[in-house]
Amino acid sequence: DNNLYIFSARNHVFKVDIETKVATHLGSVTGLPTNFTANGTAVTLENKVMITSATDNSAIYQLDIKDLVATPITTGVKPWKTSDLANSNLFRSGKYDFGVPDFLAAEKLAAGNGVVDIYPNPVTNKQFALQFNKLEPGTYTVQILDGNGKQLSQEVVAVSGKGQTERIKLPALITTGLYLVKIVDHNKKAVYTDKLLVQ
Repeated sequence: DNNLYIFSARNHVFKVDIETKVATHLGSVTGLPTNFTANGTAVTLENKVMITSATDNSAIYQLDIKDLVATPITTGVKPWKTSDLANSNLFRSGKYDFGVPDFLAAEKLAAGNGVVDIYPNPVTNKQFALQFNKLEPGTYTVQILDGNGKQLSQEVVAVSGKGQTERIKLPALITTGLYLVKIVDHNKKAVYTDKLLVQ
């Protein structure tokens, strides 16, 4: 709908018309603890807004932009204090259908299915390890993609057997955010994809 939504640290929400550059105050988010500051927001696949705080890690919350009522997301794990939830999801008002980005519409591969394990995830020191558990021996290319599907780096890995571990260094241009790790075989067929969080 050509609008930008801004969440202030004090939990107020504004809608900015991109063409006119006029901001409208939609209200404040309700249902949050008193000391909660909205420091990280992201749109979920369900078209809800997820909110995290850098000061209060009692819960991660989600809300519908229509009513601004926050409800906690139960994960079973205590969340981190977080201030950046960058991702490539767009809030859809229902007026437009942009389709699915090409790189996501490609063959869906089960992430975390034991074929390959990524650790640590999230990454904190610009490198991570891949353990190849169920891939046949051969040459594979490990690609790092941004949220738009643009390839940022690639590394060729020779897998000689199951259980082999390879350390992958991220390029210097990688900043904090969410990335996609894609592994393709010698025929350029994707054999594994998973998300990688860089902190």
